[in-house]
Amino acid sequence: MEDQSMHRHCDCKHHRFAYFPVLMIIFGLLFLGGALGWWDSGTVDVLWPVLVIAVGLFKWTGHKCKCC
Repeated sequence: MEDQSMHRHCDCKHHRFAYFPVLMIIFGLLFLGGALGWWDSGTVDVLWPVLVIAVGLFKWTGHKCKCC
């Protein structure tokens, strides 16, 4: 008989949230805003690395559950 623990599904909130699609939307909005003149391209050049670093720090220092 197979071990039941191998087939357990985690319902943790951080496992249900997908960061990649959110980052893609943010990047798209940054570049779209730059193209439409909402802000200058220098702002976009500074903001997108800051957003990537912020998400990385959030993931690194974020709460860990028992399943991680």
